[in-house]
Amino acid sequence: MLAAILIAAVSCATTKTVPQKLDDFVDDAEIHSGNYTMDDWKKSGKEYEALVMEYLEQPDKYSEDEKMLATRAMGRYHALILKSGLEGASSLLKGIGKILPEYIEGLSEGIKEGSVGLEGLFRDILDTTRLKKSVEDLGSALEGIFGPAE
Repeated sequence: MLAAILIAAVSCATTKTVPQKLDDFVDDAEIHSGNYTMDDWKKSGKEYEALVMEYLEQPDKYSEDEKMLATRAMGRYHALILKSGLEGASSLLKGIGKILPEYIEGLSEGIKEGSVGLEGLFRDILDTTRLKKSVEDLGSALEGIFGPAE
């Protein structure tokens, strides 16, 4: 009988609320997300969504401290997603940056070679004034990053 009481007491003491589970989940994600693959992010997202949905089913059953804990955990998880996306975008942009001059040269050559048909097409579907301004703005922004073109 005493053993059953002790087991019940221990299991009650270790039972966590959903906000605590959510906080622990995000703690774990913060530790391991640097090594997450796309599949890991998908799995993590599903687990996160399940915890948030469980929390949102009965948010009034939690104390104000637990609500704050859950809300902060949600914010921390979204920050992880943003960081991951920015790091991925940064890597992609670095890769593109290495080939961008050749790509633009090829694009330019391709347009010049077929300019007879393309010229009329672009004239009819594009606002060339806005396009020219956009290209100039892009050039200015790139010069701000890389310096003037040589």
